[in-house]
Amino acid sequence: MNAPISRLHECLRQEAAEVAQFADLLEAEALAVAENHSPGQLQSLTEGKLAGARRIQELGERRDALLAELGLPAGHGGADLAAAADPEVGAAWTRLLELSDRARELNLRNGALIDTHLRHTRRSLDLLREIAGIANVYDAKGRARSIRSGKKLAAT
Repeated sequence: MNAPISRLHECLRQEAAEVAQFADLLEAEALAVAENHSPGQLQSLTEGKLAGARRIQELGERRDALLAELGLPAGHGGADLAAAADPEVGAAWTRLLELSDRARELNLRNGALIDTHLRHTRRSLDLLREIAGIANVYDAKGRARSIRSGKKLAAT
């Protein structure tokens, strides 16, 4: 394996490892949302995902630079050509694509889960406001104000 192909192979392996870690964070996020973990735990997971996404992007840029060294186009097209030319690069590229598909599916699932929780929370808040007779209105500058009807949620 020549030096540029070897560096590309290593880059693909590193990228796959980062995507696998990212997918693990997505799994942890799903569990945290499903079990109503604290906002601090979700914040920590979000920060980890952002850092992982940055590393994945940097490795993708490095992969594109290595493809350019080999005289290949950037992106999937160039990686497909490199994969077809070298079996080890091909295996690493296939693994990266599989892990990327898994991460994409987990991310979509988490988005749907979070959306469901958000809609439930909004409906609950709307119901509580209705029971309490609180209406949200906005003043001329767009600031929220609450108007109370005098109803109490519970006896004191």
